[in-house]
Amino acid sequence: MKTPFEFSLRGQDWWKPFLPFWLIYVAYIVVTQIGARATRGNPSGVGAMLLLTFGLMIVFTAIVSVFTIIFMSILLPKFKAGDKSVEFNGEIWPFVGKVVGGLLLSLITIGVYMPWFCRNMVSYLASQTRFGGAPVVFRGKPGKLFVYGLLSFALPLVALIVVLALLFQGMGTAHGASPLRSILIAAITFIVFTPYVYLVYRWYMDFESSGVRIRWKTGFGPSCGFILGQICVTAITLGIYWPAAFLRIYKYFAERTVLESGDAELGRLYFEGKLGKGFLLLWGQCLLSIVTLGIYLPWAIAKTNGWLIGQSGYAGDGQERAAADSGIAE
Repeated sequence: MKTPFEFSLRGQDWWKPFLPFWLIYVAYIVVTQIGARATRGNPSGVGAMLLLTFGLMIVFTAIVSVFTIIFMSILLPKFKAGDKSVEFNGEIWPFVGKVVGGLLLSLITIGVYMPWFCRNMVSYLASQTRFGGAPVVFRGKPGKLFVYGLLSFALPLVALIVVLALLFQGMGTAHGASPLRSILIAAITFIVFTPYVYLVYRWYMDFESSGVRIRWKTGFGPSCGFILGQICVTAITLGIYWPAAFLRIYKYFAERTVLESGDAELGRLYFEGKLGKGFLLLWGQCLLSIVTLGIYLPWAIAKTNGWLIGQSGYAGDGQERAAADSGIAE
């Protein structure tokens, strides 16, 4: 039995709060870039630039947290699964306090507190959400995220720096070496950090409501291999393939997102979107957003997510379903 999803958001539903956020985001990027250029080759200004960077980061993070509550209040009620809808009652200032305080603690502890910061943010947002009238609980453990960060980010980052230093030692600044250097750095970075990205997203996908838990049921090796394969094809096609890569990855993980009660699997999500239609839709909305310098983004996000979620749903009859390894339906 299938239960389809629905996402009824329209661009006009949220363009008014989105455009101020977009302008603030662009201004933040411009200011940080100007500051970076101003201190380039000027060691005496590095200290002032660091203080400015940290100050701007804290202010911008606080602004993002304000808009997060505003956006979730608009977007989440637009989602329905069958006859069940979503309610969100989050408040701006309690969330801003949690975010700014958590960011400061993360900076003071040189990142050690970051997993607890992430858990507190997601837990608050989940606690303010109700699905079908029932509360939502986030089950992710910060200790597990800390281990993921240590083993799949911090240690690989150190190894990456050492390897790149040895790899390019003696290459100098020859013009012929620059393109090769950039390609190798990008390739090695994707390979090293794909496992970290996968583990973090898997950690985030762990919620429970009405005694039903939703999480990924995926294998580490196959999942990382699949993601890297899609990234490689995207790179080979100079980025043209990116919508297809996104759709295939979306389908892959949707069909491995399970709903469980205790040890019993109740069902899985599904995605039935056509690859060709999705490819054209994503590219079209992306180009329109670029041409309009981001002003069209509220409509682009509404249309793409409306299609993606509208082609998705939940399928289950109380029996286990085997994971689907086929490609997107043609």
